[in-house]
Amino acid sequence: MAKVDARGELAPRDVVARAIHAQMAERGDPHVLLDVSHAPAAEVLAHFPNIAAHCAAAGIDITREPIPVAPAQHYMCGGVQARRPFAPPWMTCSNWWCCVGCWLQGVACWAWYRNAC
Repeated sequence: MAKVDARGELAPRDVVARAIHAQMAERGDPHVLLDVSHAPAAEVLAHFPNIAAHCAAAGIDITREPIPVAPAQHYMCGGVQARRPFAPPWMTCSNWWCCVGCWLQGVACWAWYRNAC
């Protein structure tokens, strides 16, 4: 990731997904390997219990072995049209970008919307 973005693993997910896809296409691989074995096992299991359980069912110990991963398509499954400005309580719409008319979905439907529409 360091060759793709200076933020490395902390790059936004769209940047990481494109980099993974490009590497898979270049090599002809169905996935890349995510290795978290350098982190303390207890911490990995505490932070990712569902992933650990799913991988364990497939015979993979994520604390010791790399996990095969591939980017996936996100699909829109509904949402709401913003009918009023969305802004955090500590800001007014005069100093915050208003989203009237934007289509909100997922977390944005109930949280303060801060991304581009």
